[in-house]
Amino acid sequence: MNLITEPKRTRGKGVKPAMLHVNVRLPQYVVDHFKAGPKYTQEMRRVLTEYVDNEAASRPLENEMNEYKKIVDERFHGGEASVKIDGDQVSIYSSAGFQILEVSDLPEDLIKKIQEENDDNTRSD
Repeated sequence: MNLITEPKRTRGKGVKPAMLHVNVRLPQYVVDHFKAGPKYTQEMRRVLTEYVDNEAASRPLENEMNEYKKIVDERFHGGEASVKIDGDQVSIYSSAGFQILEVSDLPEDLIKKIQEENDDNTRSD
């Protein structure tokens, strides 16, 4: 590419990923909130991108999932979750998302169930 005779490429393959056009049905109050500011579609894109980036960062990496044990209990969203106890913290990954809690925040019977599952899996390894 000759920088003197050819203009700088600002679009096209390999320069900037193309965005996908989608139609989304949103509640009126949500649309009104964004339309109250300038460049509302740009702001919607920023909020959604930030949410997805933060959500991905808060999830355990796939190679860390083998440290989690599957626990079936009706108190988890969807009736089951992948759980890991690490010191005084419990990491819970269910269909509702990912959450880190203090061990002391969980009912004792649930802690015992998680610990028993961890002990069973440790013995079978």
